[in-house]
Amino acid sequence: MGVVASTEVTRVHAIVNPYGGKKNGLRLLDEARRVFEHGGIRFLTYETEYAGHARDYARSLLLEEADVLLPIGGDGTLFEVVNGLLARDDEQHVLVAPVPGGSSNYMGQSLGLPADDGDAAARAIVAGEVRPVDLGHVQSGDRSVHALCALSWGYIEELTACAERNRWMGVQRYTAAGFHELWKTGPRPARITFDGEEVIEDTFSLFLCVNTEYMGRDRVLLPEARIDDGYWDVIFCRALSKTHLVEVVARMNQGDGSWLSSDHVEHRRIRSLELVGENGDPVNVDGEPNLPMPLRFEVEPGAVRLVGASRGDALT
Repeated sequence: MGVVASTEVTRVHAIVNPYGGKKNGLRLLDEARRVFEHGGIRFLTYETEYAGHARDYARSLLLEEADVLLPIGGDGTLFEVVNGLLARDDEQHVLVAPVPGGSSNYMGQSLGLPADDGDAAARAIVAGEVRPVDLGHVQSGDRSVHALCALSWGYIEELTACAERNRWMGVQRYTAAGFHELWKTGPRPARITFDGEEVIEDTFSLFLCVNTEYMGRDRVLLPEARIDDGYWDVIFCRALSKTHLVEVVARMNQGDGSWLSSDHVEHRRIRSLELVGENGDPVNVDGEPNLPMPLRFEVEPGAVRLVGASRGDALT
């Protein structure tokens, strides 16, 4: 029995970003609408008009227990919807079923959902299952957000920021930004505390804290990462020469997880961490606006219920 039948869903709130990712949100919206309306489910539509609008919708919509929020777009749209949902005064934490349409779709891939195909994604959701997904609660000063996919600092953070400034390039912006930042970004000092016990104070060239196994379309970053195991994974490199950093990034971009065997790459599975660096040094959270150091991070197991493909049908 699929999730729609088992939870008696009667109404879907589709929150679509028409301008995100490949700018195909409205097409995906129409494709998904036909599937849900064919099943007799009321389908309501909300288009975002500014950064943070999806969060505002998720926080303020009148929701009932059997409703489903349907973010249509990339990981950024899903990030906003989940954070809006968790900020609600009524604590009405309904199911969230993403229709992937962004440039990377890390979480959509981990949920086994097809990208750029509203019809296929909607059918997978209707026949799918509920996944209690771990979130990362990030506290930076008086700012607090929940991460779904990743935190990055150093080279990866600079790469992401550069790519966001060049969205007009489409998916290729990540490759261009990667080459650009390889030669621009140098090691940075920080103190990292894992689970309140292990402390490493050093200079670092690369730092990632991830929940999903993917790093891009069909490219695996960390094969053993799971979105529902109660842990996040930290991968980092201490100060590297440009030559060694190029070698690590090249292996990472192979997308098969083999880069983890490099002598320059270290890995920890964590439930919490503290990251202290140069005052105000930015950390990127799910590709969204940066949070300055110092910051604290804590895994919240099963904090949001996402709908994914049935694991027997999930994409591999």
